[in-house]
Amino acid sequence: PMIRFFAVASASTAVVVALFLLRRRQRRHSSEELTAEEAKQRYLGLPPDTASPRIVIRGLRAAYRQKLSKRLHFLGLRSASGHVVEGILKEDMLGSPLNPAPYQLGDVVSVGGRAEVRKGLLSILVDHIEVEEAWEDVFPKAWYHLDWDLLKAAGSEGNVLLQVATTHVDRLTARLDALPGVRVLGLVRPISQGVRHVECGLLVQAGTPLPALVGHIRADAALPDKVIQRIYPLQERLGTVNAAVKALVRLIGQEQRRRGGDVAGCPANAEGTTGSAGSPSPPLSCRVICYPRSLEPRVALQLHCEGIEMTLRGHQALACVSLVLGAYAVGLILRDDYGGALWAEASPAQGGGGLESRAARQKAPERALEIWPGASAAHR
Repeated sequence: PMIRFFAVASASTAVVVALFLLRRRQRRHSSEELTAEEAKQRYLGLPPDTASPRIVIRGLRAAYRQKLSKRLHFLGLRSASGHVVEGILKEDMLGSPLNPAPYQLGDVVSVGGRAEVRKGLLSILVDHIEVEEAWEDVFPKAWYHLDWDLLKAAGSEGNVLLQVATTHVDRLTARLDALPGVRVLGLVRPISQGVRHVECGLLVQAGTPLPALVGHIRADAALPDKVIQRIYPLQERLGTVNAAVKALVRLIGQEQRRRGGDVAGCPANAEGTTGSAGSPSPPLSCRVICYPRSLEPRVALQLHCEGIEMTLRGHQALACVSLVLGAYAVGLILRDDYGGALWAEASPAQGGGGLESRAARQKAPERALEIWPGASAAHR
């Protein structure tokens, strides 16, 4: 009888646990998915002590963490567009030495739970957290760090990043401040990869078109000819590298269609596309530039796997990706817009030219496609 009793009790317990897990899973799958912006618009006006139905928010970077006790943490979650949501994590979500936490600072995560308003800030009572992109997978040699000074100065502003040597920052800042409609928001320091960096990025809000801005700077005799090493337009901001690559593919496709082609970057149209007038339009050849540079091999390889034509010389566009305040900002620079100024090639005797030195060009990410010729098929 005792054995039968314990067998029945164990079976009953197993059934109850299975039903509980099934119900929780159904509740999670039936939750509404919102962006951080949509969640704030919908629930920021909730009355005190009132919680929303369960929601899921994706594409949030774990930016900072505040420990209130051993059983309660506040987690600052920042979207690519700059909206902040506060995640409240209880004991079962914090991890332990035997069961590590399901996330690390810097990871891009999705969170699920009920929303409420605390001190004017939207908070999520997190019951589930899942990593979409781990920081250490993208930057394995660097710690994540949120630049609070830049965040306070810039917020979500800034439409261009100018890469410049640290020795020229003050002079270039003074020149930019003198231009009408141009504001220097702050300095974007590079992600440390275990080496000493001599370059950084100036985050700028420019009302002037980029080609005109570059022309003003190059016309200043007090500045070196190559004071600007690279230019990164910040057209869109995304949460993950994969999302940034998809945005670049879309921008390149739009430009290809504007030039008379049907689709850009499609492997089936690698020989060229046909426009509305019936004339063939060759695929738009691109080169990748990234800030920090360690992103370049990954982005170039993914674009190549999407069917984008990648080349070191003779490219018609620069596909740009830059990491600014935890978001990947993308943009496309066209050769026609700059009159070839950013495409200058140096002779071997000079050892430099264009926006970077010859030695740096030899390490360009497109070389990875020559080293791994089967990468495209493997990644598809």
